[in-house]
Amino acid sequence: MTGGTPNHNQIALNFGGAINFATIGKAYRVNVNDLRLWIPSKRVYTYPDVMVVAGKLEFLEGRKDTITNAVMVAEVLSKSTANYDRGDKFKLFRTIPTLREYILIDQYEMHVEQFSKTDDNKWVLSECLRCLWAKCTIVWILSRSMMSEGDIEITNFGRWEIASTHTKSAFAD
Repeated sequence: MTGGTPNHNQIALNFGGAINFATIGKAYRVNVNDLRLWIPSKRVYTYPDVMVVAGKLEFLEGRKDTITNAVMVAEVLSKSTANYDRGDKFKLFRTIPTLREYILIDQYEMHVEQFSKTDDNKWVLSECLRCLWAKCTIVWILSRSMMSEGDIEITNFGRWEIASTHTKSAFAD
């Protein structure tokens, strides 16, 4: 989102960075803010705060700034966009064939909403006050670490674990 607050930017950066580090050596690309995501059903694009692509980036024909194959999108909620992000924007995102996860991160309180697409194309909501599981990237992320409330430590390079001051979360294969 352009025009975001420093807190909004830091949360998106921390979340994207955690996923990026967790998926080093795996076939995922993490993108933050500046690449567009194409929504073919409406022939529009949007700029997600964080998006993940599995495998090779696929671009809209004739473009090098518009992705068509995101598997996960995360948005940091602000007071002015929260209703749109939960409503009409999510309705648009649900039409993207490759999308499996939609994550909403509240920047004002420790609250994360994760929508996961099931094999029978239903979207299931999971809410968490302290942690988040993004199945598409096969990683656990702590909302505490996303919110900049402690140092993130990579504690085990083999399994990719992230530790906060109270809880740790494993990045398993």
